Amino acid sequence: MLYNIYNCPEGHSILSFKGYKMIHGYSERGIVNSIAYFLDANSLYVYDFVTTLGISLPKFEYNYTFIIEQSFSDFGDSDLIIIIKNNTNDEKIVLFIECKIKTYQGSFKILSEFNKISNALTTSKKIKGISSNLFVQLYYKYLLIKTSDNSDKDMSVNSIFKKNNGNSRVLGNNKIVTDAFNKIKDANDYYYVAITPTAPDEMDTNGFRCKIKELNLMPWENTYLCYWGKVKEFFDTIGANKVKEVFDYNYRQIY
Repeated sequence: MLYNIYNCPEGHSILSFKGYKMIHGYSERGIVNSIAYFLDANSLYVYDFVTTLGISLPKFEYNYTFIIEQSFSDFGDSDLIIIIKNNTNDEKIVLFIECKIKTYQGSFKILSEFNKISNALTTSKKIKGISSNLFVQLYYKYLLIKTSDNSDKDMSVNSIFKKNNGNSRVLGNNKIVTDAFNKIKDANDYYYVAITPTAPDEMDTNGFRCKIKELNLMPWENTYLCYWGKVKEFFDTIGANKVKEVFDYNYRQIY
C-alpha cells in the first residue's frame, strides 16, 4: 500500500491512499450490505437485479430506496427492502427480500422449513423459532401490510402466529419503525422474495409458489424464489468486484 501525506494551511495533514481498499462483510448481512451499497452507487443495475430475482417491471425511469435490516417490531425484521417509484406515474412497488444461507458447516433445506410450519398449522402447536422460519417471515410481511391500524387484531390469524402471551402482533410507536412503515405503505404492488441456497433443480419459483399455496397463508402470485448462485453470477457478470469479494470471503457460507 502506498500513502502520500500533504500538509494543509491549518497545519493538519491529509493522508492520500494509493493502493487497494477492501471491506469484508460476514455472512448474509455482509452480502446484503455489499449488494445494497453497490446498487446505490450504480443505480442503472437495479432494474437488472430485480429482473434477476424473477420480477419483470415495465421499462420506465424509477427512483429506488433501499432499507437494510429494518425492524417492524412484532412483524419481524426484513433483510432488504427495495422501494421502487415510477417517475412517470408515481406508482410505487415494494420488494421484501428475505435471505437464508447454509452456513459453513451447516445446510438449509427449504422443504424442512415448509414441513415445520405445515406440521405446526396442522397440529396448532407453535414451534420453537417460528419467527425465523422463511415462510413465516414472508407471511409476517404480508400480514404487516394487510393489518389495519398496524395490528393483526382485526384479521383471522392462526394462534400459532400470536405472541407468546396470546396478544396480537403490533407495530408499536418507535418512530424509526413507523417512519419505515410509512415509506412502504400504500404501494401499488408488493413482492415477497426469498434468496436461498436452494438450487433450481431442487425447487424453483413455481415449486415455491406451490408450497405457499399449500400453506394458504398468503397469495402466492407475488412470491419469488431466487438462488444465491444466480445472484452471484449476476454481479460477477457486470463486474461488481466489491460484491464478488464479499461472496469470495464467505465462500461455502452462503450456498
